[in-house]
Amino acid sequence: MVRRIIKLLSLGLALGAVGLALFGKEELFCFLALTERVEAPVLVIEGWVSEEALQQAVEEVKSGSYRQIFVTSIAHDSAFRMYSQGGLCFYLSRIESAQQQSFQEIQISAYGKAAIGIQAHAKVMLDTVQVGEFTATNKLHWHTVTLSQPTQADSITIVYDNNRRVGNEDRDLFVYAIRLDSVMIPARHPAVRYDRDKLDGNYVFRTDYESIGAEAAEFLVAQGVDSAKLVTLAAPPVTVERTYASALTVKKNLPKGTEAIVLFSESTHARRSRLVYQRMFGSTVHVGVIAARSNDKKPEDWWRERGSRNYVLLQVAKYIYAKFLFFPSDEDGVSLRKAKK
Repeated sequence: MVRRIIKLLSLGLALGAVGLALFGKEELFCFLALTERVEAPVLVIEGWVSEEALQQAVEEVKSGSYRQIFVTSIAHDSAFRMYSQGGLCFYLSRIESAQQQSFQEIQISAYGKAAIGIQAHAKVMLDTVQVGEFTATNKLHWHTVTLSQPTQADSITIVYDNNRRVGNEDRDLFVYAIRLDSVMIPARHPAVRYDRDKLDGNYVFRTDYESIGAEAAEFLVAQGVDSAKLVTLAAPPVTVERTYASALTVKKNLPKGTEAIVLFSESTHARRSRLVYQRMFGSTVHVGVIAARSNDKKPEDWWRERGSRNYVLLQVAKYIYAKFLFFPSDEDGVSLRKAKK
């Protein structure tokens, strides 16, 4: 997987340099961030897009005449991604195995993704009192907090306090579980909640969603999208060809007789997504596309930050791969097995 990404990034650097020389920075960005609308009864929203993009998807739904909205993504693994400031709260009083249990050691299974070379940091709160802290690493690790004596508590909260995004480098904290002496509680337990931003209870989310698409769908409903039109689709948890896996899931669930869909994607991911979907559907379904725009970044500025440069050039490489080397199979099982490699 790592070698494949390095090869793609190297190819993207070479092809991106050619693109920059021949077309220019803004033109290359706009080529990838394609918007090409068609009249269609179905809108497909890639559920992994940013909240800013989801808000634009809400505007698209309200201004359009779509009869059905698919929200796609890959099924979650057991880790919960803390993607903004806030706290992951384990309500022990709601968990039978943890109720009234005394413990003297708290272990947190977590890893992180760095931005500008700085890793995710978190505080560990016992009810409202801080009892420890830890800094994540790139590898999954058990972080231990030892208490002075056996203790009972109503809740334990992991407070992620240094979130930052720089270009396309996004510092995140991923939590799998906590262990209280011998009691293990997964981060995706029904009694766990994610309290975002200021920990004031205004942005509290469940963690036991099947997929990030399910979280995106709940956001859309909260913003006024008709839930009767929404269908959440979770593709198998593959590590490569995720767009293809999502497209295959859409194909399986698309109403018979549908002749066109519109795909809503993130910025420079849009052209490649449309290409993969069109390859999947062939000539039977026409695929339009809408690329979410960034309100604080201009197309000509993407090259100024390392993370943004790497992301755009990686999209160049992946588009070339999808254009010339990707040929989806008609046999669904064979295709997904290939995607899992």
